Amino acid sequence: MLSLRDSLVFCAGLAVLALAWLLVEQFILQPRRKRNLIRRDTNRIALAAGVRVSQIDDPFVLVTGDSLVSQLLLAPVSNLAVIDIAFPGLTSSEFAERIGPIMSAQQRPLRPVVTVLSIGANDALQRDMTSDAERAAVIKTIEKIEGIVEGSQATLLLSLPRLASAYAHRSASMDRLNEELRAFAARRNWIFFDCAAALAAVPMDQMTSDGLHLSPQANGVLARALRQTVRTLIS
Repeated sequence: MLSLRDSLVFCAGLAVLALAWLLVEQFILQPRRKRNLIRRDTNRIALAAGVRVSQIDDPFVLVTGDSLVSQLLLAPVSNLAVIDIAFPGLTSSEFAERIGPIMSAQQRPLRPVVTVLSIGANDALQRDMTSDAERAAVIKTIEKIEGIVEGSQATLLLSLPRLASAYAHRSASMDRLNEELRAFAARRNWIFFDCAAALAAVPMDQMTSDGLHLSPQANGVLARALRQTVRTLIS
């Protein structure tokens, strides 16, 4: 029979093991499962996108980037097909690695009439974009792919989304990268599309479904605003 002291030591040991397991689960296993899930989804998206792009013969609108555009349903705009290639969860450099082969693998050069591009949100969530070096790295990545994704008539570069209070600690990072994206768009004669302005009528408590990703209501408002903008550009 264990003494009181031995019982306390045994219980303390179990508590330490339980805490260690919780830490391993939270900081190692969960992120690893998330990365594996993103990798699996990314491979599936890339395969499907390659098939869709290979079947395009007519002028089209390209909607591409991260999760901000993954739920946009623009549908055909002024009789132009809309090709959606969205990679939720990817940083700008990871996105560039995927979109390049998809758009370049065709037997003929592909050039969208109008491109809607959302890029940089995951960079701002994962790294500190108040750093000049970090912002410069994102812009350098966009420069690498601009010849691939740029629209022949117009390119819309979307601003990063407003964040709910749970992500308030990343707001400064988002804001600084937005400033950099706006300046880049001006230098390239792209259109910096202010998503916050387009969604101004949506209450903040109805803006997101999880504090980060847009709610169905907000997605609908943004899609209508983008559809009208694209229609105006190509009319």
